[in-house]
Amino acid sequence: MKKKILKSLSVVLVFSGLIFLASSKIDFKEKKIDSVFFVPDEDNLVLRIANTNIDVLLALDEEKRVLGLGFKENLDENSGMFFVFEHKDYYGIWMKDMLFPIDILWIDEAGKIVHIEENISPETYPKIFYPKEKARYVLEVNAGFVEKNTILIGEMVGFN
Repeated sequence: MKKKILKSLSVVLVFSGLIFLASSKIDFKEKKIDSVFFVPDEDNLVLRIANTNIDVLLALDEEKRVLGLGFKENLDENSGMFFVFEHKDYYGIWMKDMLFPIDILWIDEAGKIVHIEENISPETYPKIFYPKEKARYVLEVNAGFVEKNTILIGEMVGFN
């Protein structure tokens, strides 16, 4: 009788463990950055600004943020890099090792664009560009994207 109970209990524990592991895998696949942006995987995300979708590479750690778009020859249309920081601050962006001009958008933790710099060329290095307000995210896109899509400070950035 005791062996039967122990065997049943073992089966229940193993089954419970499998359910826990399965739910853990789901949690790891959909990583929550914060209340505004959810990252479905560790490499990219689709953002939405002014009815335009933007495929972005993610820079979630210091190594990726320092490298940024450096050494890349270009970006596809409606694509960019999305820098994610742990807290809001006056994050500076430079054009070290950049090969093409970009527009830079600083975004607060609510998803609102708080500062924009347009058509920043690689020749501006070592100048560092800072926002006028603290931001939690930075979005780098091709030069001309802001003008083409009539992006303004105060607009909201969301995700698809």
